[in-house]
Amino acid sequence: MPFSFSTALSGLNANSNAIGVAGNNIANANTTGFRSGSITFSDVFASANGVRLNGGGSPLQIGNGVRTAATHANFAQGAINESNSSTSAAIQGNGFFIVQNANGDQFYTRAGDFVLDTHGRLVSPNGEFVQGYAAVNGVVPPGGNTSTLQVPVGQTLPPIVTSNATFRMNLNSTQPASSQFHATMQVYDSRGTARTLELTYVKQASGAYEMTATLDGVAAQASVNGGAPSATPVNFAFDPNGQPISPMTLSIVPDQTQLGGAVLPSININLRETNPDGSLGNFNITNYASPSAVAVTEQDGAEPGTFNGLLVGGGGTILAV
Repeated sequence: MPFSFSTALSGLNANSNAIGVAGNNIANANTTGFRSGSITFSDVFASANGVRLNGGGSPLQIGNGVRTAATHANFAQGAINESNSSTSAAIQGNGFFIVQNANGDQFYTRAGDFVLDTHGRLVSPNGEFVQGYAAVNGVVPPGGNTSTLQVPVGQTLPPIVTSNATFRMNLNSTQPASSQFHATMQVYDSRGTARTLELTYVKQASGAYEMTATLDGVAAQASVNGGAPSATPVNFAFDPNGQPISPMTLSIVPDQTQLGGAVLPSININLRETNPDGSLGNFNITNYASPSAVAVTEQDGAEPGTFNGLLVGGGGTILAV
């Protein structure tokens, strides 16, 4: 009788384990990164030593019941849910996030509900540090080692002085002499102060235009074809097809005494586009029989930048905004 009870009890215990696994799956239905489990069973046989045989040579051994063989984690791709947090991430397909605790021990997880701590480090809800490959000047070097990901919370990026500017524009060839057209753009000095660069074009009786420049309303000089800066108006001449004949290069040199201690040495005005192979392309200024207008302005300066958020790209690249 005790043998019979233990055999039946093994079945109850095994099925209790199965209910526990199912209950755990249900309880964690909304747990981020949870891997559901499944259970398998195996037979339990009596010892093979001293097996009794019947007259036909068949064993008389009776099984001892059942036991839990193993529980297996399901690593199939789960559903990816949207999050309002910019630091949350998910993996589509194979792979794990690597996290490291304070003792330097590393673990793997599919849960991407990360947050930033007070030092700007990306951490899991348990406080483990998320590991990744640090970029150098925006590029991740090949063959590097993982390290704790840290974003520049509170860091201020220095301003970038404007050195190149582009006006893609047309000057109306049908306008009468003495007509004026103003092209403006915002540029930045060495302290990141926004300045207004204005180029004024005045139509001449010959069909050419004379250009003068100001920065915040203060007259600026111009360097034509690499020559010395001068306050003399720059003469823009065009061929019969409305393409510029002169000048070929142009730089605007602001009055440095009017910048309050900042500097803005010179601004190169790109009169032509640059092709992918480095050769010169189309002219950025034309003289067609259409209204004078600036289609596009571009410049390479920037004001000071402060960290205000993260973006996680599709390939796992983390960008600070």
